[in-house]
Amino acid sequence: MKSLRPFIYELSSSLNKHNIAVKKSSLYELVSAYLGFKSYAALKQSGLKALFGVIDNVEVAKGQVFDRGLKLGLAADAALNCANLLNDTFSIRWFKKELFDLILADQFDFYHKYDFEYLEGDFEDDEAPSWYIDLLSNLYQQGCKESFLLLVCLCSSILQSYDENLAYQSAKYWFDRLNAGKELSDMHLDIAKSYPIISHFETMLKELSQEIEEHGLIAPKSTAPLLGALNKSCECGYTDELVISNHLVLETLSYLENKNFISVDCFTDQHHYWEIGLLIDEPSNFVLSDLISSCDTNEEKWFWHLWGLANDVDVTEDNIVAYHAYTGEVWDGEGDAPLEIGGYQAINLPSISEQERLRIESLLP
Repeated sequence: MKSLRPFIYELSSSLNKHNIAVKKSSLYELVSAYLGFKSYAALKQSGLKALFGVIDNVEVAKGQVFDRGLKLGLAADAALNCANLLNDTFSIRWFKKELFDLILADQFDFYHKYDFEYLEGDFEDDEAPSWYIDLLSNLYQQGCKESFLLLVCLCSSILQSYDENLAYQSAKYWFDRLNAGKELSDMHLDIAKSYPIISHFETMLKELSQEIEEHGLIAPKSTAPLLGALNKSCECGYTDELVISNHLVLETLSYLENKNFISVDCFTDQHHYWEIGLLIDEPSNFVLSDLISSCDTNEEKWFWHLWGLANDVDVTEDNIVAYHAYTGEVWDGEGDAPLEIGGYQAINLPSISEQERLRIESLLP
């Protein structure tokens, strides 16, 4: 299991500092014992999710390591030290990249699997993403800002799924009727039972939004060189292991601002970083012109314009296109079908000297 390799290396290093020599194969067995598995083979069979299991009783887990160590031929003092050091070293932060990939692989499609049983903990097997929520929260408490961003996007996506369904807009009404002892149809009963979930995630997202308001979000790693060229940086830091869609984060920020969970100023600041990330990944006239219009100084406006030219995007040139109103196909100049005009309309940049242009161009990384 590749996910364990960095952790095994760190554990081995910790043991070496205490003059305890343990074979790598034995370390895998000790970690398996710590997680409650009878063997490393059983851990591998269980899959990645086993690495994120919550240790309910640390002393029991350490005892399992001690017993396994003795069976592997370790002296009692060495087995005890292994148990203590493994417990001190073990953290789900080692496996955060795998956790992020696992969550994003679902593309948040699991939100529809939520039902009233979420609050009662009655989900079955991997049908429930509730353990994602717990583990992301755990990682955030350990100082992982990437898990915070993913947690915000996850909660936002779940709430958006309910907002987009008109039936659930009446969830509180039917929930109140259910509590009042009224008999409900099966459909209205399902809607009523969704209200505690909606309320739960709204409360969580409001708390997370307050954190964003006070401390901000991390920015895409790709933006650091360009921001640095302008002597700017994201105070909250940048992504590391997390590879997340710029579109998803921008959509999340828009949702938070529309729901008044964050202020307009906060939205503008955070949106700026992720819009740059989107521009880097998908250069386009529309994104670049929007970014330029939000810049405060002529230097920034021209910096981004020159970056665009270097990436085959010119915001000072029109790109108007006529489409067939019925088919959406680009008009070829023939026929008299109703047309719609689309495409990109150029923007004007402030005038600067050639010397200033060359200076700004030299800033491009």
